[in-house]
Amino acid sequence: MSHPTVSIRFPQGLFAELRSRLLEDSTQEAFAVLFGQRETVGEQVILKVKDVRYPRRSDYASRGLAHLRLQREYIHGLLTELQSRADVDTLIDVHTHPFLTGDVAFSSVDDRDETTFYRWLTDTFDEVHYASIVLSQSD
Repeated sequence: MSHPTVSIRFPQGLFAELRSRLLEDSTQEAFAVLFGQRETVGEQVILKVKDVRYPRRSDYASRGLAHLRLQREYIHGLLTELQSRADVDTLIDVHTHPFLTGDVAFSSVDDRDETTFYRWLTDTFDEVHYASIVLSQSD
């Protein structure tokens, strides 16, 4: 069985704004959530970004050069909003590895946390999809 090709489509200018805003402070990781709508066309899955949410400083429980943790209340609010909206069905988390200037990859901690969150999300909510993006200074 082949896996579908997945692409994320941003409204004009939003990706550049997202990168600029999340990478403005190279001394600590940053985070944002994108709300998207999933469409399947043949073997292709298209995630259309509809909205973005940036946490305030107080929404971070802890944050440093190579880690971040968000307040539970912040995540709860995002999930409540996702469930209340008819125009979105996908949560896309975006975080940075600001210490990298070149190639970027998810860390083993990222993989573990995202796998755990995905399992909880799909066990808890019907018809909610999840994706993740990591950004370095250039990738």
